[in-house]
Amino acid sequence: MRKALNINMKHNFLNTIEGLSNENLITESLAYMLSHPEFSIYQKLFYSHLFSISEHKDTEEWEFEILTQDYNPEHGIPDLVIQNSNSIIILENKFWADFSQKNQYWRYTQILLEKNDFEKKYLVLLCLKNKLGYFKLKIYEQFKLKGIKISNESELTKYLNNSGIEPIFLIWEDIINLFMSKNLLSESIEQFINTRFINLITIQKEELTLLNSKTIPNLLNIIWNTVDQIKGILNNEKFKIGRTGQSRLFYGYTIYYDWGNLWFGQYIDSWRTYDTPFVIQLRENWISEEHIRKKAPEYLRSIGFIENSDLGFLFPFNIENSSTNLAEDIALKLIETLRILEKVNFENSPSA
Repeated sequence: MRKALNINMKHNFLNTIEGLSNENLITESLAYMLSHPEFSIYQKLFYSHLFSISEHKDTEEWEFEILTQDYNPEHGIPDLVIQNSNSIIILENKFWADFSQKNQYWRYTQILLEKNDFEKKYLVLLCLKNKLGYFKLKIYEQFKLKGIKISNESELTKYLNNSGIEPIFLIWEDIINLFMSKNLLSESIEQFINTRFINLITIQKEELTLLNSKTIPNLLNIIWNTVDQIKGILNNEKFKIGRTGQSRLFYGYTIYYDWGNLWFGQYIDSWRTYDTPFVIQLRENWISEEHIRKKAPEYLRSIGFIENSDLGFLFPFNIENSSTNLAEDIALKLIETLRILEKVNFENSPSA
């Protein structure tokens, strides 16, 4: 048996979740929130929702040991086991994966039947709203294979209650709403689940035409080659340039000044907003001197930078006409802006 997340340092938590599948990663994150005192408010919300208690009780009354991947040699490995001296909860977290061996839910009822030391026993299925109906039907089928006729939740509850087990169905969307806050971990869980499981990926006819053509890869090659050629032009103009970095979001490089640095290249996040892949980006914390940093916002706005609450200061390069030398055309505009920034100390207006 492995105790879930008896963790004192953040990097240990990262070691715990490294390499896990999507479902197990979220399960471990939930276990972390349910087992650490700094998340007591979330524990209170979670257990209140779980037990349908109208008034929140102190979390001291809900002091549970949290176990993940608690191996049972005969009946399998539940995602989460939550227990104290009085109660035991088996929680199975499902997104898309079906029940293993087509009898996973049934097997977990058998684990609970063998737990004679607990007064209260709960079997919880946590899933997405649009998957709940599907998983319920799969649960009923598992009992049918055992010769037990169950066709709805009421019959399931009645049958399991007779064995001292309370079945509970939780919806991830409800948990996300409960946990909604600016806390880093809860916000990350929300974004991860929304991105991977809830938000549907749709495609329009025009987008499908593009997807089934060479247009997108050809355009990306043009963009990346343009960024590379501009780097060569900037090097010839004696600008101090860093190495080119890339990810699925960006392709570009840092340009260094005595007062700090900025970045130029293709950036997906700004492209969505300003309708051009090419942009200068400058954040205030990239400016090394505090007295210069205070002057920077007003100055940058005065020379055409746009202030974005998430991305800092941006200078988009919109492409208005077709060009036989795109890199050179953008480089001329870029160098003009860089020369202004090269000489400035943010103390004077651009006309000084």
